[in-house]
Amino acid sequence: MEYENRWHIIGKLGQGGQGKVFRALDASKFNIDKELQPSLRKSLLTLAVSSIAPEETPKKNFELFRKIIVKIIQMEDPSNYGALKVLHEPEEARDADRAEARIKGEIKAMSEISHPSLLKILDHDPEGQWFVSEFHSKGCLVKNKERFTGDFVGSLKAFRPLVEGVLNR
Repeated sequence: MEYENRWHIIGKLGQGGQGKVFRALDASKFNIDKELQPSLRKSLLTLAVSSIAPEETPKKNFELFRKIIVKIIQMEDPSNYGALKVLHEPEEARDADRAEARIKGEIKAMSEISHPSLLKILDHDPEGQWFVSEFHSKGCLVKNKERFTGDFVGSLKAFRPLVEGVLNR
């Protein structure tokens, strides 16, 4: 699919009747296959050789290895991830025609509304039936119900920005 040119799937976040959602790395920021993996392999080999053949420049080899590790750590910054939603194949979908119309509506609505409390669309292809929204590592509210159990005021404070975002579109 077209999203594979930019988005590298890391893991599955969930699924429903309409489609699947994945945690995806923005590969446009990190060239994993063509840069990181080969550089890591080369640096590990040169570090191994320099430990056997001390005439190699271990300091230079270690610096290359260090730079690659720093880049790999930078990949873990949540801002480098998105939540990729992909429709099920028609034969797997609960109602394929309705699902296609719904995802196009989702993309349209999320693209037209801009508010700090609402998810932003980072990338999309309505014809390809997928979109990528911001990724939030703590997940959705449904999976965090216990966070506000017994805290009515905290619940209202958490819910208010969402309501403001929808009303102020």
